[in-house]
Amino acid sequence: MKTGYVAEDAGLDAEEQWYEDNLEDFVSGDPKDRASLIKAAAEAPVILGEKKQMISIRLDQADLKVLKKKAERAGLGYQTMVSALLHQYAVGDLVNVEEARKLFRKAR
Repeated sequence: MKTGYVAEDAGLDAEEQWYEDNLEDFVSGDPKDRASLIKAAAEAPVILGEKKQMISIRLDQADLKVLKKKAERAGLGYQTMVSALLHQYAVGDLVNVEEARKLFRKAR
């Protein structure tokens, strides 16, 4: 099933295209959360022509174990999740939950 969440000319590799085509099978949970995830994915900028670079990184074993469990629950590979987290941090989209809660409480 083609979802259309990524620009057709994004140059996805076979695995990325498979995830794009099967996205609906992986997004679960509260329909409100699901809708916001799909909206965010649709609005995310697609950087064409950017190549991935292999790196080596040392992580705390406990952190890696938690990341792998969270990735599995999300239907992702843990390396994909780590890459997504790093990307969110790099573009300023990673939010500190406690800070967000404080702001939300102030706004009410």
